[in-house]
Order: sequence, then structure tokens, then C-alpha cells
Amino acid sequence: MSDTHREIELRLAIADRSALDRALQAAGARPIGQGVVRTSAFDFADGRLRAARQTLRLREDWTGTTLTSKKPLATAPEDMGRLKMREEVTLLLSSESGGDALLILEHLGLHETLRYEKARASWQLGDARIDVDVLADGGECYAEIEAEPAVIAATRTRLGLDDTPVETRSYFEIVRQARRRARDIGTSQTSEELVGEAG
Repeated sequence: MSDTHREIELRLAIADRSALDRALQAAGARPIGQGVVRTSAFDFADGRLRAARQTLRLREDWTGTTLTSKKPLATAPEDMGRLKMREEVTLLLSSESGGDALLILEHLGLHETLRYEKARASWQLGDARIDVDVLADGGECYAEIEAEPAVIAATRTRLGLDDTPVETRSYFEIVRQARRRARDIGTSQTSEELVGEAG
């Protein structure tokens, strides 16, 4: 099964996770899932995908395993501001085929460049999906609002997040920077601790 669509999202850096949870509940948001998300990024040895701002990832979460490709839209509207708009193609894999997908990527000359974990709690509020993530690397919290631009703006206001800083870095960039800062400390969270963060 495959799904091809335009992804539009806004990522915000959250300082008070509890306040955001309360705002979501007060707004009538519906929880749609939570758990640990494990993501691996792939690229060729020359880094051509990263240079072209393309992403190829293999992900495991409570819904299953997916293989996703993302790239910038060739003709993105000029008024997108700090929203991210990309073309996204996702393949849903069976629980048994994740290893085979990895072998196919390796046969094509791709190799894993980064692997990270995060705790995610997902919500639906009207036409907007909100994913609240806590990264194992650094423990920082982010909220992603995915919808059409007007809905994103309205949802941000409804949740009281208009003054919340926008995060334009990708999670891969955030994780790389966090690991550089922590390389002499050697601390990380376990999956069990992440499940607690998701709740």
C-alpha cells in the first residue's frame, strides 16, 4: 500500500509540555496514538540526498513500519513563511518486511547515516494533526502541526502557541547537534523512559 501527498507542517519548540497537553485537552483534541518512534536515515556515500535536501527514512512506531521519501516541492508557494512543504511518498511495510527493505536499500548502495528515537503523542484537532515529540537526544520537546496553512495558523492560535518559537531545523539536524554537545557525557534515555515521556 502506498500514499503520495503534499506535506505541510509547522514545528514549534515547546518549553512547557504540560501546558501544551492541557491546551490540547481544553481544545477538545482527540488522542490518536502514542509510543516510541525509531527512525533511521539513509543516503549514498557521497551524501547526494542530504545535499539535495531529500530524506529517505525507515521508521518503526506503534502503527508499524514505513519507508518514506521526502523532497522539497519544485514549485512551493512564496507565502509559506516558516512552514515546511514537501512531497512525501510513504510505503507501509509488513512487520516481516522491514529487514528486507533494509537489504534492498543496501543493495542499491545506500547506507544508514543516522538512527534516533523519540517519544511521540499524536492528536487530532479538527483538520489538523498535532504530533508532540520528545527526543531521546537532549530531551527537547517539539510540536508539529500538519494541515493546510490556514488551518495550521488557526490551530496555533487556538492552542495559545502564537509566541512559541518556530523550529526550522530537521530532527536529523537537531539530533546531530545534540550528540555533538553530549559526546563527552555519554548520556541517553531508554525506550521505557521515552514511553513515560509520551504519556
